[in-house]
Amino acid sequence: MPATQRAEDAPTAVLGRVGVLLDAFNGASSLTLAEITRRSGLPRSSSHRLLEQLVQLGWVSRVGNHYALGMRICELGTLVLHHNAVRRSATPYLQELHRVSGLAVHLGLLDGEDVIYLDRVGGASSFRLPTRIGGRFPAHASAIGKMLLASSGLSGVPERLRPVTTHTITRPAALMRALDRIRAERFSVESSEGVLGISCVAVAVSSPDGTPTALSVAGPTDTIRPERLVPMLRATAQRISHQLDQPRAAR
Repeated sequence: MPATQRAEDAPTAVLGRVGVLLDAFNGASSLTLAEITRRSGLPRSSSHRLLEQLVQLGWVSRVGNHYALGMRICELGTLVLHHNAVRRSATPYLQELHRVSGLAVHLGLLDGEDVIYLDRVGGASSFRLPTRIGGRFPAHASAIGKMLLASSGLSGVPERLRPVTTHTITRPAALMRALDRIRAERFSVESSEGVLGISCVAVAVSSPDGTPTALSVAGPTDTIRPERLVPMLRATAQRISHQLDQPRAAR
């Protein structure tokens, strides 16, 4: 294979060319291959090959000889906007909950079998947590994740549940029973299932678009008292939900 071809197929080179192709749609609803080639400055053969791959991924759609940005791009864009809106609305309430509780506070949503953490406040100085903004964690191994699973209306759970600690629920039937209990009680508690010695309590946060979002506090097990924390969490979740319901201009 020629050296130039190998360079073109390098991951960074491919990503760069994909970015140039997608940028070509700026200001245009649909384009022909010739128009994309002209706008992007990429060779016609490379443009055609990458576009067809993007069509298969759903990032680009094709009708006849015209290409347009696909629904997957729209979905991702909507998700980013949702993340930003939720985090922006929630931040002051998360900070207040951290101040009052003295615990680490998390805000997250469900993506497949994982929690994605939209925000985290506190926890760095007093105890170690494997969580970060934008990071992922197995949903079945955390209170916030199980709250999200319970809120998502899933009729089943994965057949293989990876153990994170020796306390993690790994049997699907046991997880389903736990989710039924969480739906009935409207809060979730876990102890040492995600991190040994750490316990969490979580509640759901209602959002206008129905995206399952949840809020949790986490700390050393001897500091976690669900009877004290659940009312605080519910009050914070209600404030966040109320803020999300406000018109965007008022936020």
